[in-house]
Amino acid sequence: MMIAGMRLKLSKLLGEAVGEDPAEPYPQLAFSARVERLLRDHGCQHRSETVDTESGFQGWVLRYALRMLEITYRRLEQPGPTPPPELLARFQEVLPGPPEEFTEFFQGRIDAASSCRRAVEVQRLLGGQGPVLCLGDDDGTSVALALLGVEKVAVLDIDVRVLEWLRASGLPIELERGDVREMPASHRSRFAAVVTDPVRDGPAGAAFLRAAGRCLRRGGWLFWADHPDWNPGYPVLERWTHRLHLEPIRVLKDWHAYRAAYLDDSTAEHFGLDPDWLRRLAADVRIWSHLHVLKKA
Repeated sequence: MMIAGMRLKLSKLLGEAVGEDPAEPYPQLAFSARVERLLRDHGCQHRSETVDTESGFQGWVLRYALRMLEITYRRLEQPGPTPPPELLARFQEVLPGPPEEFTEFFQGRIDAASSCRRAVEVQRLLGGQGPVLCLGDDDGTSVALALLGVEKVAVLDIDVRVLEWLRASGLPIELERGDVREMPASHRSRFAAVVTDPVRDGPAGAAFLRAAGRCLRRGGWLFWADHPDWNPGYPVLERWTHRLHLEPIRVLKDWHAYRAAYLDDSTAEHFGLDPDWLRRLAADVRIWSHLHVLKKA
């Protein structure tokens, strides 16, 4: 579907929830104002203090869904930087048919353009100099880095299927099965950069950041994918970056796109919404994460 057609489709979807049927796509400010209206009407304008209660969890889900709808709409008109066409084509050629995402490992894969966009930023900052460690890599970022000529790319992943998928690329990537909670001693202070897209959870996500902090050499770079409107544990992880002496340098906003998944009808039932409306929203939006760039002091 062309961009204008998708913008109209999302405008009609949002309009349906506020009693409108727009004939043309909303301007961005008008779209955002209607998102704010829905959040206000359902008491979800601010982050839930806890997701451990039913109301807190459902409020977080609805807020997250509507914020991602808003970002998806904006990205249709203002897309992120396009990675080099030759890199994207080669990436898709050497990495066909990724393994199915496993909920056991909390996997959520970004699209190919996002993987390449991420790798380009890493390569730009490092100037091609490694070594670089990907802590978890069901996105194939290591392959994009290798295609860009980054030296000494390594991956640590708990899922052997992901490692075999990356190995099939035939590129010189160091692949190791392991758990971020039990990092090899040989990785300590070894890497010039670490790339990670961790679990959207406070304690589990913190394990990835702690592992990254241990693996980085002084002056090394952390590329961390996350989003405060997605991850209820985001404040916990932010605090961990300070404890680990990781200095925030920049945030590349809404850098990575993921497919959304519809969980169940409980959120619609909690707020008195049409479950079909939320299902259609989940089918049409993308989930987004920022790329946080931090430097180890």
